[in-house]
Amino acid sequence: MSPEEGFDCSGFTSYVYKTLFGIKLPRTARDQSGYGQPVSNADIAIGDILCFDWFKDDGICDHVGLYIGNGRYVHASSSDRTYFSDCGAVKEATVVFGRSPVISIRRIIP
Repeated sequence: MSPEEGFDCSGFTSYVYKTLFGIKLPRTARDQSGYGQPVSNADIAIGDILCFDWFKDDGICDHVGLYIGNGRYVHASSSDRTYFSDCGAVKEATVVFGRSPVISIRRIIP
């Protein structure tokens, strides 16, 4: 949950909201997917949390990222550097609604 140790996805979103806004988010991606207010993809704004179901296709959030505008978001995969050398790194990616497994968008700051 820190830049020094590396981030997992929910650790990254928690760190950003705590550092920039003094807001403490729930620790897990699943819990963050129920926090704040739901937003439609048509109304998404910078800073909204994208909630994904990447791994089991069971409708339960297992990954989160922060929307940064223009169809892009930032996220971290895992702080465990055992498997991949870039784990814990923050990465930028494109979200394609309808093809990406986004199950919810949450607005934390109205």
